[in-house]
Amino acid sequence: MKAFGCLFLLGFLFFLAAEIWVYILVSDALGGDYLIVGLLIVAMSFFGYKLMRWQAAKMPVALMQNRMGQQGVAVFGAMMIAFPGLISGGLGVLLQLPPIQNIFSSLAAKVVASMVKLAAERMGGQMPGGMPGGMPGMGGGAAGFPFPGMQPDQKVKGGKIIDTKKEQ
Repeated sequence: MKAFGCLFLLGFLFFLAAEIWVYILVSDALGGDYLIVGLLIVAMSFFGYKLMRWQAAKMPVALMQNRMGQQGVAVFGAMMIAFPGLISGGLGVLLQLPPIQNIFSSLAAKVVASMVKLAAERMGGQMPGGMPGGMPGMGGGAAGFPFPGMQPDQKVKGGKIIDTKKEQ
């Protein structure tokens, strides 16, 4: 396990060195104006943070529509844009494109599902919805609905299942 930690640290340091190298190359290409490139990186990080919050807010809906892989790639791409640097920003912008999201969606779906499962285990074995295994694709949910016992004429509002027939 220590070897994996050392490799991760070396990879991270290599990535930081590459980010600094690209920063210097781009600044020199623009006539040595380091301030403009620095402000561009700060603006990209701010935009990435806002984009990450927006993409993360869409995650519960994507989870219910079984699009958690694509949305997970979009959130990760926004995090890459928020990380200060030109290489990470460029990779993050690429991950915002739907064709690229489709390529990585199956891997991201597995990662997101394992994160949801881990979070559920930490909450005492309860999946979202309050019942064990209450997510479609993870061993629960009736007829493809996101919560056990949910019917086609019901929807989730404020974390509770409500009957839409009673509202009308």
